[in-house]
Parts: sequence; C-alpha cells; structure tokens
Amino acid sequence: MTQSLKYRLKFYFNFVQIFCELFRQVLYDWGRFRKFSSYAISIFYLQSNGRVQTSYQLLALIQADAHKIEKALAITNPRPGFGVAVVKRLIANVLEYYQRFAFNSRLEIAYAVLQKYEEFNSLHNSLDQELEDSINNLEKEIIELKNLKTQAAGIIEFTKQEYLDKTKIDLEEFFMNRYSMRQFSDQKVDLKDLQKAIYLASKTPSVCNRQCYHAFVANGKEKASSVLTYQLGNRGFGDQVDSVITVTADLSCFFSSSERNQAWIDGGLYAMSLIYALHSLGIASCPLNWSVNPKRDLALKDASGIPHSHSIIMMIACGHIKDEFTVAKSKRKPMEELCTIMDKPLPKCSL
Repeated sequence: MTQSLKYRLKFYFNFVQIFCELFRQVLYDWGRFRKFSSYAISIFYLQSNGRVQTSYQLLALIQADAHKIEKALAITNPRPGFGVAVVKRLIANVLEYYQRFAFNSRLEIAYAVLQKYEEFNSLHNSLDQELEDSINNLEKEIIELKNLKTQAAGIIEFTKQEYLDKTKIDLEEFFMNRYSMRQFSDQKVDLKDLQKAIYLASKTPSVCNRQCYHAFVANGKEKASSVLTYQLGNRGFGDQVDSVITVTADLSCFFSSSERNQAWIDGGLYAMSLIYALHSLGIASCPLNWSVNPKRDLALKDASGIPHSHSIIMMIACGHIKDEFTVAKSKRKPMEELCTIMDKPLPKCSL
C-alpha cells in the first residue's frame, strides 16, 4: 500500500469518526431540548390545560405572560384594554399551577401584575367585567393571595436625573482590570460572599424574565477539587482553587423551538454578571469552559445532582488573590475588528 493511499484512508477514517461524533452530540442536544422543554405547548397557544409535565414548565408559562403584561404597562401610553387573551391565559395557568403543585412565590408576582393591570384599565374605564371577576376570583381560589397587598410587580417611576445619578460610576477601570485568575492564595472563600455575588448577578436580564439560570456551589477546596476532575481546562492551577460555581440553565423554562439556543444566551449573560459580581467583592475567578461530550456531561450531573433538565453553561473557579501574582495579558481586538457600523437602513422585513 502506497504512503499516499494510507494517508487518504486515515483521513477518511478520521473524518467519519469526527462527523459521527458531531452528529451524536447534536442528537444529544436535540433530544434534551425535546424532552425537557415544553416546546409542543406553543401549538396550544401557551395555555397548559394539563399538558405540561413539570412545575418548572408551567412556571415558565406564568412568568412569561406576567412579564408581557408588566412590560406593556411600562411603555409610553399603554393602550387601554390591551392583552385580554394573555390575561385570560395567565389566570388559567395560575389556577392550574395551584391545583397541581400548590402555592409558589411566582404566583404572587403574577397576581400582583394582574392587580396592576386591573388598576390601569379601571382608571381608563376599559376593564371587561368578566375579566375583572376572573382576576378577583383568584383570591377566593388561592387562599395565600387573600387580602395580599404586594409590591412584587408593576412599574417603577423614575426621573431622568434619579436614574442617571445611580450610574455615576467609572466602570472603565473596573472592566479593564478584571482578569481571569490562575493563581490563588490559601485563604478560604466565605460562602456568604459567594451567595452575595449570586444575588447581585440575579439582576441579569433573561428572556421574558424567566430566569432560567442557576448556580451550583462547591465551597471549599475538597469539594472544588472533586468538581474540577470533570473539567478539562484547569491543569496547573486547579489545586489552588478554593471554590467552584457551576452555572446552568434550565431547559424547562423554554416553550418554543425558536428558543433552542436561549439557554446558552441567558446562561452566558448570567455567568458574566456573576464573574463581575465576584470581581466587585474582591474574589478572583476564572471561567472554565464546559465543551464536553455527552458522556462527561451526564457523569457530572449524575455525580453532583444537577438536574438533567439543566444545561451546564460553564464552571467558575474562585479564590482569593495572592499578595503578588501574574495574569495573562490577553490583548483584545482593535475597534475596527470589534464593531461594524451599518451605513444605511435595512429593507423592511416581509417575512
């Protein structure tokens, strides 16, 4: 056999292997989204009627509709009488959730939104009597809502000056001096500081305010080290890491095939917020990718108790800063490679 033929056979053999592995991993992602999301509910106009399987799926429907109403109230000059179909669907899903899964704090948020909706339309004499009765009936059906006067939802009024006063922080130095750290001191990271960072990061925006993101914390070197054995990019510094936060996004929060990539978007936004929150508290961190095959993904979930409905976005290694240390310079691209300015308006979308 000639050298050229051997090379060709080796090339095609490797190509088939790589293609099959890619196809297997695509099937893995497709299968998980199909199993854990409630994408099929979109056929039924997002009203469950007993069709969704888990409490998380139904909460996502509730959260999405509550946010639709809440953000509509926040626009300039909301249209009186808007969103009747959404309100009816929200009421139906809230009642179903309570009957199937008992009370949850997000039912309070949904009810508070409905109260604000009722107040707005009563003010404009545009509230349908049947709809008003349905909203008020929630108190009778859900005892935890009885006489509840909550500020959990609605709108917040600002003046321009009030809003800008809260932004008077020079963030350039803060942003430009955050580095991925691979050298840590022996000082232990207080769990309360990690929880404070997680709380700060919870302000991260998410699609329809569904907040699919979650943080699994391994606090302390022994726990952190055990988690890092599943990750492939911490060689040479993993033994110095005090704590590891595994960031995930729950596929149960999504109910449309067009949202198949949304977990990575919302989870990625949350992870970056969390890294900046840690930085603000003086905790060094290093984001660790989770680009692994299905076997390793399942192994970590089985070992850690991370639900299989969660997609693992990344791990974040945490620790305190040494008195003296070095970091990679990691120079960024110039502006002309970072940004493209559109020179004219696009033709109107006709799809």
